Parts: sequence; C-alpha cells; structure tokens
Amino acid sequence: MKAYTYIEKGRFELLDKPKPEILDPKDAIVRVTLSSICSSDLHIKHGSVPRAVPGITVGHEMVGVVEEVGAERVVVFGDNVNDLPMMQEATHAVAVGNAIEQVRQAADEVIGCNTDDCVAEWILRDITGTQ
Repeated sequence: MKAYTYIEKGRFELLDKPKPEILDPKDAIVRVTLSSICSSDLHIKHGSVPRAVPGITVGHEMVGVVEEVGAERVVVFGDNVNDLPMMQEATHAVAVGNAIEQVRQAADEVIGCNTDDCVAEWILRDITGTQ
C-alpha cells in the first residue's frame, strides 16, 4: 500500500508499506480513499514534534472503506449509500433518522433521529445497558 511518510525535517515521500494486520480485537483496517494533511502534520514537517520519527505515516484526516475489523463488537452509524460497506463489516449497524431506504434495510437497528445528541444517547444506553 502507498503511505505518505515523514522522511526528515521538511521532507515527505509516498512510499510502499506493508498492509496492516489486525493485532487487537478493537482494531479495524480502513482502505483510505481520500486523505489530507492536518496542522499537526505541518508541525512534523517543520521538525517541532520530537516523537515524530522518520518513517511514520502522516495524513490522519481521511475517509475510507472498512476492509476488516477485529473480533470485538463494532457499532457503526450510517445514513447514506457510502456508509453501506462500513455497515456490512460492523457487528451492529445503526441507521439514523434521515437514512436513505437502502441504509435502513441494511441496518440492524434504526433510530428515530440524526442529531449528535441522539447518537450519544444511543451509545450511553448501549454502554450502560439501560433503555
């Protein structure tokens, strides 16, 4: 796979790196389809992040397709067709209130709203086991 890699102060390269592997039950492997640098990457470029050693991959602002997940429960929330691959890999897929019909049909559960508060409340109920 290609990875945007820090080489030395002021220099990055697109290098071939091995495909990652699932090492922990909470891991997920995401095939990146679009990425961008973040201001933290600019700090790395200028040499002001001591823990950034040559060889690290940068560009953590990204979107992609979930290719593989670990053994633990993975919950995803979706509303549009681009969420379907991620929902298929998840152990529990939740469609939010404004989800298109195709996503609603693919989901294990549909919640009635699509605000951040609604999703947070669902997560809290799931963690605490309350209704």
